[in-house]
Amino acid sequence: MLAPPAPNPIAETPTAPASPLLPDDPEQAVSAAGSAPGTIVPDTVHYAAKDLDIYPQASKWITPAYPTSARDAQIAGSVTLLVMIDKAGRVEGTSVVDAVPDGVFEQSAQQALASAAFYPAQKDGRTVRSRILIKVEFDLAAADIAQ
Repeated sequence: MLAPPAPNPIAETPTAPASPLLPDDPEQAVSAAGSAPGTIVPDTVHYAAKDLDIYPQASKWITPAYPTSARDAQIAGSVTLLVMIDKAGRVEGTSVVDAVPDGVFEQSAQQALASAAFYPAQKDGRTVRSRILIKVEFDLAAADIAQ
């Protein structure tokens, strides 16, 4: 079971005066080299955790289902997932980085994260896409208490 971290208050920062040459939306301020003048290209980068000022945080508890076969066999383990999160805090995709034991908990962990919601990440005072590693622990004692 993953607990949502406490909401991280975002400090108000003074904003620079608006430039007549740049759009108000920071995402639209990114332009592609070699594109036609005035062409706006959205920021499609998923920033790594090390590049973020504010990390994405789960907005509520994430509780993956404990696979019945693992519970019956008294198997515990963990899955580490690479989670891609959009600017609105929705999960765009997950991929398994590590799983112990292999082939037991991956599907349950991915399903739980696929439906999770996050407070989105921030970089340089703007909301951005992010990619983070999340380790999901499957503990029999905790699973028995949750029932």
